[in-house]
Parts: sequence; C-alpha cells; structure tokens
Amino acid sequence: TFELQHSSSRETMAEEFAAQANELYVDEDFEGAIELYTEALSFGDNVQYLVNRAQCHIQMGNYEEAVADSSAAIQMDPSHAKAHLRKGVAAFNLEEYQTALKSFTQANSLQPNDRQTKTWLRKAQAEVQSEEQSAALEENTAPQAEAAAASTAAEASSNASAVAQAELQEAEAKKKAAARFRHDWVQSQSVVTITVYVKGSNADNCTVDIEPREVSLERVLTSDDSWQMNLDLFDEVVPEESKVDFRSTKVEIKLKKKNASRWESLEAPEGSPMEAEEEDEAEAIRKRDMYPSSKGAKNWDALAAEVDKDDKPEGDEALNSFFQQIYSRASEETRRCVKVPPK
Repeated sequence: TFELQHSSSRETMAEEFAAQANELYVDEDFEGAIELYTEALSFGDNVQYLVNRAQCHIQMGNYEEAVADSSAAIQMDPSHAKAHLRKGVAAFNLEEYQTALKSFTQANSLQPNDRQTKTWLRKAQAEVQSEEQSAALEENTAPQAEAAAASTAAEASSNASAVAQAELQEAEAKKKAAARFRHDWVQSQSVVTITVYVKGSNADNCTVDIEPREVSLERVLTSDDSWQMNLDLFDEVVPEESKVDFRSTKVEIKLKKKNASRWESLEAPEGSPMEAEEEDEAEAIRKRDMYPSSKGAKNWDALAAEVDKDDKPEGDEALNSFFQQIYSRASEETRRCVKVPPK
C-alpha cells in the first residue's frame, strides 16, 4: 500500500511540473519550460514530456538536444508521430537532410493527414533532391572544366580573343546559375521564419534589412554582381526583436510578429490598403486646384474670388445694405431715431 501511494504521489508531482511547464511554453518562456519538464522527468521517463522538451529546445535553437530528446522518446514509443516530427525538424535545422527526410517520412506514415508533417516532408525532399543534383552536376562538370581549362591554356598563346570569349561565357554561366534563389516560410503564432537558400552567405557578403512592413536582402555574388530580394509583408513585425541567422546553405530570417495572429500569406496582397502609399497633402491640394482642360489649367480658388467680387451690390441695393449695417451696430436709442429702408 505504501509503495502504491508513493508511486501515485510521484506521478502527481510529475504532472504538476509538466502542467506548469505547459503554461510557460504558452507564454514563450521556453527556458523555464525546459527546467520544469526536466523536473517532471526526474520522477520517471515519460514520452510526452520528452517530446514537449524537444519542442522547447527547437524553439531555442538547441537542435542537438532536441534530437536527443526525440530519439529517446522514439525508443520508448516508436509509434509516437510527434517524436518523429520533432526529430525531423531538429535534424533539418542541423542541415542533416537525409535524417530529416527519414523522420518526416515515418511521421507522415503514422499521421498521414497532418498538414505540418506534409509541409516539412516536402521541404526535406526538396533539400535532398537539391543536394543530389548539386553532387551530380559537380561530378559531370569537373572533367569538362578540366578539359576546357587545358584547351584554353593550349590556345592562349595563339588566340587571346578565344580565351577572352571563354572567360565571358564562364562569367555568364555563373550569373545564370545564381540568378534565382528560392525561399520559403513557416510561422507560429508569434514568429515568422523566412528561409532563403543562398549557399555560402555571411555577414560580409549578405545584407538583410528588416522594417515593420518590409524585408530586403542583398547577396553579393561577384565584385560587379549581386542578387536582391524584397518582400512587402502581410502584417507588421518588430525589427528590434527579429534576427538573422547565416548558415552554410541558407539564410534564416526570424521576424517577431507585432500582432499575434495567423498570416494568410507571407506577402501583402496586391492593392491592399497597407501596401498603397498615402497621397501627399500638397499633391492633393495641387490636384484639387489645377484641373486640366483643353483651355489650360484653372485655379478654382481664384475663380471663386472673382465670383464673390462680381456679386457685390450696387446702387440702391448698396445704399440699403450700408444703412442696414449701421442699424445693426447701433444702440437701442439710436435705432428709435433712425428709419431703416426696408429690405
């Protein structure tokens, strides 16, 4: 009986720690949540606590720790889909795309209707395919490049123009190869992460500017060539709380949302009110005053002044108006002595 009560008490304490950890996770206090999940696990192994702690590590960028936690969870329960998903996400961020693809494939087989798993699976497949294509391209082009270099060297002494042409073609080929760099994005309730797949980027050759409604990236490719990306964002972000992470094969831009809500798309739709620029007040006045016509521009304020001038009373009407003004300003005693012409 004592052992049963003691076991029940330990489970209760573990559940209390886990419940507090869940609350901290919702508040985005991931470090505090990790500590409490660790306390909960001190009372005994639990698959869900390991999976939850792995997710906290992912949010903090501790991808190796996330792989360790999710792998331990998989050993305890190989059918736990979220454990495979967490391992795949962590491995993907470590650029271990083959491992990530395997994990996402397993997660997808366990929960085939999960949209998040399908999204990650497509991303991993694209990365693996890109790696395979790059490897095949390097394997196929290496002998050709060596042969071309030998041929160029042999002809250099007798045909300088041919060498120049070959160099020009090579430069153009490099430009075409680097002309396009794809990007994608994922979001949580509070953060948008944009991934731009530009290999070899760092703070020296890549500049990222983050504004409340816009993100721009410029990647220097050669001394006289660069590639730019400009995005008009769906909603506002907080530049001071956003950050850029340069990796060997990509650039990650993590944007802190100003409003905690789901974005329908990464970029603002065309023609949206936020995208349109407000018209300058001086320009609005100019458009109001100057109306184009076949007879030239008209200043409507000046025309109004002329109309007022033409409407001034004359003759008897002017005299009556004059006496009415005097009468309206006079005292009561003066008014008794003055007979005002009728209006």
